[in-house]
Amino acid sequence: MLNFWDASAPRQRSALLTAAALLLLLLNLALHYPGSMNNDSSMQYAEAMSGIYTDWHPPIMALVWRWLDHLLRGPAAMLVLHLVLHWFGIGLLADGLARSGRQRIAVLVLLAGAFPVLVFYNGGIWKDVGMASALIAGFGFGCWFRLQQRAIPLWAATLMILLLAYGALVRTNAVFAIGPLLLLLCFDRPARKLYATVLWSGVIAVAALALSGVINHRVIGAQSSGAINSLQLFDLAGIARQSGDVSVLPPVAQLSADDVQRCYTPYYWDTFSPWGYCNSVSEMLGPVDSVPRKELSTLWVHAILSHPLAYLDHRLRAFNSEMFFLVPARHCRYAPGCGVPTPWIYPWTRADAPDVAREIRLDYIKKNFLGWPVVWLALGGAILLLARDARAGITGRAGLALLASGHLYLLAYLVIGVASDVRYAYWTIMAVLLAGLLLAPHMRAQLHRRSPALWAALLLVGLVLAGGFAARLSDFRGLL
Repeated sequence: MLNFWDASAPRQRSALLTAAALLLLLLNLALHYPGSMNNDSSMQYAEAMSGIYTDWHPPIMALVWRWLDHLLRGPAAMLVLHLVLHWFGIGLLADGLARSGRQRIAVLVLLAGAFPVLVFYNGGIWKDVGMASALIAGFGFGCWFRLQQRAIPLWAATLMILLLAYGALVRTNAVFAIGPLLLLLCFDRPARKLYATVLWSGVIAVAALALSGVINHRVIGAQSSGAINSLQLFDLAGIARQSGDVSVLPPVAQLSADDVQRCYTPYYWDTFSPWGYCNSVSEMLGPVDSVPRKELSTLWVHAILSHPLAYLDHRLRAFNSEMFFLVPARHCRYAPGCGVPTPWIYPWTRADAPDVAREIRLDYIKKNFLGWPVVWLALGGAILLLARDARAGITGRAGLALLASGHLYLLAYLVIGVASDVRYAYWTIMAVLLAGLLLAPHMRAQLHRRSPALWAALLLVGLVLAGGFAARLSDFRGLL
């Protein structure tokens, strides 16, 4: 019988890992088939069927869906694609680790692909899942070579870049996630400091954002939908709310201070979106090419410069909601319009006390601390404290690259987020989880020594958990 830990049997070990990855893929497919749809994915499927694309949702995803729909109708095609990419990347990362002599970490990495939070969400046909699946596929493929100290051949590098590029196109803020991955796979430098990784990742993000616009509009032919206006209007309302200056809002909206108070919330969903509680504002702005919409960018910049503290206050409140940090349980119930009968956004009404009480109880289960994005930010920070000197080996650098990618991606919501959902942190959860496993050998010494870094890491995670639970138990609304 084959001993999996026997270093003299690499082919048999790879065969076992491959079989295990295939089994987990089939179980994952069986659990979710044919996949679940929400309003976003329904809109994307409609675009895929019509062949008329907009940039409100990723055109590349609708285009690929249109191709795959000839093979498998409906959501099943994208479910299969997402899960195949997921287990392809996880499986190759595990096999690369096993081939480099890290068999125990390899097994843990493979099992991490079935982490309950990931499996809970990866049945949804969402761009968040599509992005993360493509990124881990590209990263795992490239790492398979890097972990074995092998040069990546041209054909493999091409496939790797295509996977990372698809991931970057599937979600706009994914451009903040790809920098650390590309730097490791294509320009690996053991001596590169963390600040250099962040700076170069910023340069890559700017270039990727510009290139994605060209691909979306000129290559795919997507029509402009004015998606950026959603962020601008949300920020303008937030600035008006926190500064008391309603003159920053577009004149055509005719919003009073009372209107802003009634409509604006940093919690949950952007109420000014075309489907939001105060969607009349979006309607008054007119079509995409209207003069009021063209003026929004100027109004937005002027408002930020005129009231920087109000803008910062608004963004921090929205980010706190997105991180599910200092919020009451099921904090949607404090968002304007949460009782409006729109079941695909708010499937319950706060007017019905028994339903509210039930949803609050369920929130502690469905949105437990493993699903709070802020916990994964804190865990990532703790891992960095314990393994900040892990650059000597390729495994350590791979872990640090995942850590940087997950954090830069999630921190981008500080300036671009307009809604709150755990799935927005899907890539960060995956990246931090895998980074922790890759960096575990480097953290072991700190654990044995009980160094100051260990106590700082425990304090960081402990404070975040304590703050999150205290806010929920006390029904804290101080950041509403």
